[in-house]
Amino acid sequence: MRKNKVAKNVKEFLLDLIFMTAGSVIYAVGLNGFTAPNNIAPGGVSGIAIVLNYLFGTPVGTVILLINVPIIIWAIIEIGYKLVTKTMLAVVLNAACIDIVALFMPVYHGDPLIITLIGGVCEGVGLSLVFMRGATTGGTDMISAYTATTRIEGFANSFGDSGAAATSVLVAQNLGAGKPERVQKTFRSSLVLMLAMGLLSGLVMYLTAGATVGFMLGAYSGPAFESGREYMQLISLFYIFCFTGNTFAGYFDGLGRVTIPFIGAASHIALRVVLSWLWIDSMGMRAVALATGMTACSDDDGTETPKDPTTTNFNLRARGGNVMVTLTTSDYTIDIPAADADWIGLSEQSQGEVVVLSVKPNTTGAERSTTVTLAEKTTGTTLAYMNIKQSENSLYSGDFLIEESFFTSCPLPATGKVDKAHGDQYIKIRNNTDQDLYADGLLIITSSKITSVQNISFNEGEDPRPNYCIVDEILCIPGDGDDVLVKAGESLLICNNAQNHKATNPNSFDLTSADFEWYNESTVESMLDIDNPEVDNLDIWYTYTKSVIMLDAAGKRSCALAIPPIGMTRDRFLADYAFTGSYIFHSPNGKDYDMTFKNCFKVPNSWIVDAVNLGVSSEYLTNPWDTELDAGYTYACETSSDQTSYGLSVRRKVAADGKLVDTNNSTNDFTPRATPSLSEIQ
Repeated sequence: MRKNKVAKNVKEFLLDLIFMTAGSVIYAVGLNGFTAPNNIAPGGVSGIAIVLNYLFGTPVGTVILLINVPIIIWAIIEIGYKLVTKTMLAVVLNAACIDIVALFMPVYHGDPLIITLIGGVCEGVGLSLVFMRGATTGGTDMISAYTATTRIEGFANSFGDSGAAATSVLVAQNLGAGKPERVQKTFRSSLVLMLAMGLLSGLVMYLTAGATVGFMLGAYSGPAFESGREYMQLISLFYIFCFTGNTFAGYFDGLGRVTIPFIGAASHIALRVVLSWLWIDSMGMRAVALATGMTACSDDDGTETPKDPTTTNFNLRARGGNVMVTLTTSDYTIDIPAADADWIGLSEQSQGEVVVLSVKPNTTGAERSTTVTLAEKTTGTTLAYMNIKQSENSLYSGDFLIEESFFTSCPLPATGKVDKAHGDQYIKIRNNTDQDLYADGLLIITSSKITSVQNISFNEGEDPRPNYCIVDEILCIPGDGDDVLVKAGESLLICNNAQNHKATNPNSFDLTSADFEWYNESTVESMLDIDNPEVDNLDIWYTYTKSVIMLDAAGKRSCALAIPPIGMTRDRFLADYAFTGSYIFHSPNGKDYDMTFKNCFKVPNSWIVDAVNLGVSSEYLTNPWDTELDAGYTYACETSSDQTSYGLSVRRKVAADGKLVDTNNSTNDFTPRATPSLSEIQ
């Protein structure tokens, strides 16, 4: 009998050793290869060890072992050495593995998401393997209960830790982008969310304490079960404070003020030990629960400790703007390369530890970049690198999209026909990004000569479409770069005449609240345009007509959005981008005719933000724009004289995420013959 018991003990010990060694190695891989080298330090003992390593170069594993010594001594005195043997073994193995693995473990400095994911998984799996063996061999009621409850608690706390990490990342990103107002918005939103999660987690933990502890222990009665259940119910009352505390820790981490979370973590550990020591004789497991709840619910607050100079990358558009970093001191020097001092400089908005650089508009026509170095003034120690890259473009393809084009006009009730002035035509343009953009300088262009119902061809090498859009109407949204703000997900309404067309046609729309109208000072007395002085006019760079500018009522002329380089003016464009060329028109009578482009201009395809091929369904023959810009087309008319199309538009589809669909194929992206959006809201 004794022999069997010895054999069983040996087997259990070997299993303990295997699980704990494997767990320690996996934990060490995550710590040494991913989190610690990238300035992501956990709280508690591990966090303190990493901080000391940063300050004095001490081995992380050895420091963890030394810090745990007084804690282990306290445990031996309080509950006996036999009951903490496994803990002692786990601490020694973990410390040794950390220092050994550090000798040969390669370090990954890449995508922060990958770092967090792989590092977190390794550390979580490693600790789980260690905890598994501790749970199966708990020597006393208290140890068994504590082992089980800490596993449950750790799972619940993972949501709070994730919230802290997310808050830290979002705060840092918005801070780096120079958007302090979004920093505060992120913090407030995170705080509300974590309050709700803390209340929910605490409630669930309280109500299910008995079932979860019983499941982890494999028993629903006995001293261990009662201690564990009591512990879980008591600590659940503190979860709302734990989750909100994590939010504050993430907030300060994102600001770069890592001292505050570090002091909080160190204070938590000290106070937890002291309170547990004072209360454990009289209160048992309730002492540990109260001590834990009154200090923090987790030893891991996501504290981030800087180890090397921070490197922040900024990608700016051509219009320029501000970039910002937060240092650990207000006593710094700044080194801007002399060759770049003409377009980047220290902003007056800089204050204390917050450094703001102002980047001027890029008018060079090419991308430019530089690196600004920030150092501590007294020691010369490099604090941060700011890598700044500025594009030659103020907008990119897909930033703004043609959301809707209403070109057919609304029928009059009396006749069923439309007003030939087509004054209620409109275009909606949406900011399809997650950031606020400026539409200043955006061009609205329409195709020239090449219409979708023409059967044409080009001689070899003469087709301009792979490189240019050939146009004869160019309308520009006015502004100096920061006048026409379009918030993320919002739209501009641009119309022919910003009048209340419902006053004369109840089938039409009130366009007096449009953002812009295209107004032309007509020279044709019989076709005078109407101007609404309360609505801004588009700048006319060029139009082929001397009367009222209208969209083609059948949709034969395609439409596109383009953004020219900063510094491009109307006069310069007209002088540099005039287009001459020829094409062959294959007439329905069977003859071919050589045709020339007259009074046309070329817009480089590289300027195009969005392009939509429009046409007549039964007569579509030619793509006015290159297939790389739009591989398909959309329509409102079945035939050129289709009166059933009156009052119909083409509308871009909306994806599940609320964004407009944009595959550069209007056949897929648009709903043809759609109900105008203004009809749905007026």
